[in-house]
Amino acid sequence: MHQRVIYFELPSDNPEESMKFFKNVFGWEFRPFGNTDYWQIMTGDPKNPGIDGGIMKRTDALPNVVNTIRVDDLDKAMSRIIKAGGKPVIPKIEVPSVGWVAYFADPDGNTHGIVQLEEAAESGLAELQVERIFKAPRKLVWQHWSVPELLTKWWGPKDFTSPEAKIDFREGGKYLFAMRSPEGQDFYSTGVYKEIVPLEKIVATDSFADKEGNIVPSSYYGMGGSSLDEYYITLLFEEIGQKTKMTLKHLGLPTDIINMTKHGWEESFDKLDESLKV
Repeated sequence: MHQRVIYFELPSDNPEESMKFFKNVFGWEFRPFGNTDYWQIMTGDPKNPGIDGGIMKRTDALPNVVNTIRVDDLDKAMSRIIKAGGKPVIPKIEVPSVGWVAYFADPDGNTHGIVQLEEAAESGLAELQVERIFKAPRKLVWQHWSVPELLTKWWGPKDFTSPEAKIDFREGGKYLFAMRSPEGQDFYSTGVYKEIVPLEKIVATDSFADKEGNIVPSSYYGMGGSSLDEYYITLLFEEIGQKTKMTLKHLGLPTDIINMTKHGWEESFDKLDESLKV
């Protein structure tokens, strides 16, 4: 049985200054997590994913860097830890949409975390949800998903461009989107529109593809995995006065790429926000 580190946490006396340091030195990106004094750390990018983490205010219980290990059963893992000479530091805590975490000290006094993922994540798959409110009418936001010339203005993470997009916008129709990295490598994705409710909802499959639109494994682009994975994307559009609330649900993602995928969507939606202002 091998259970690996999937996350790290960085306690800091001054999180804002620490985030500036790691961004300037290593290029890490940070995003707030919920309504707490906790920020997610993204150490990689879509081409070179890394182990992601979190940064928060230092406490007596968690004074130093903590690596978090994924376990199948948190309670059983804690029992093994105690039996082997470890000591509980912070008891089991439920984290919505993630699972359960706890912290322990090893026999040398070093603190570590353990996490048991929710049922969907335990299967190796998870659902990612991202919400944004744009200061733009719903029709315009909708068009930025359905009109190729508008989609290419924002598709892809920060510093990526989109050289082309082909859209057959009807139920049963296909799409083929391209994004180009700063180094010049093109990444293609394709899918089939399963449900379209005008100005309200889009449901489509999502897969990696080659330039011709043939589905390929993520390993085609030098990422982990080798199967011809097909995910599902659901987009909901809600009119709020002169603004639009957009909710994206990305279903069936492997848990080891969910943070990287969320980071990519967040940066893409930053670009969408800018495009809507033009």
